[in-house]
Amino acid sequence: MARVLIIDDNANNRLLLVTLLQHAGHSVLEADAGIPGGLLAAQKQPDLVVVDLSLPDISGLALIRKLRADAMTAHLPIALYTATDISPALQDLIDAYDIRGVIPKLGDPKQILDVFAALLDAPKS
Repeated sequence: MARVLIIDDNANNRLLLVTLLQHAGHSVLEADAGIPGGLLAAQKQPDLVVVDLSLPDISGLALIRKLRADAMTAHLPIALYTATDISPALQDLIDAYDIRGVIPKLGDPKQILDVFAALLDAPKS
């Protein structure tokens, strides 16, 4: 199964994803802020990095820019975990930074697992 890194400052949000992913047989790494999350991504090379847009130390998009600029993490699949609607400006950033998908914070557990399944089954670029 896959190893997924969840980067979100909200412990309840992380707990939900950890519980769902572990129940589905995946291993999960966690970070409560962007900078330690970026370090974990480089060290552990997860199969998917899930980034909240709103982090306490660096914005989620700034973290994604850093991940894409670093040779150690540039290839890692990234998904956003957000309750924010996808505006045209955000869609442009998703396209520009090869973000694989969006996991809805307000989705039901089945919907969230379906999104994860699609992201983890997607071919790596």
